[in-house]
Amino acid sequence: MAVVNPNPAQPSKPEAIAPVLKTVSSSEGVCPVCHQPVSPEAYFCPNCGHPLKSKPPEIFERLIVYAVSILLPPFGLGYAWKYLKAGDKASRAIGIMAIVLTTISIIGSIFAWQFWIQPLITNYANQQNQQLNQQLNQFGL
Repeated sequence: MAVVNPNPAQPSKPEAIAPVLKTVSSSEGVCPVCHQPVSPEAYFCPNCGHPLKSKPPEIFERLIVYAVSILLPPFGLGYAWKYLKAGDKASRAIGIMAIVLTTISIIGSIFAWQFWIQPLITNYANQQNQQLNQQLNQFGL
């Protein structure tokens, strides 16, 4: 004997409550909601409209990720992790590029500090010390 749901407006199965949480792998090729065949490249089911996978990031989103990776290197790793966890190749490529740009930016920052900024600060401090010593010698101190 089949069990009939007394209230068809409310689904009786937990799978029917949260169908959006399920995703279709490209090897399955079947919508998890309506069980119709779908193309592995499809982002939505052509029959019921259920989202099958996330859309690849837009160009503007990529530019933001790359800018953050270069200008604020530690934060670029957060974006890299987010995109590396994504299932599609385009998102993974963005994550790898974010890691590369973050690494280059960190190395560049270290070299800039070591060979440009620190010598400038040291030279400025030495000049200030020399001026202070000259002024103190003028007053006989």
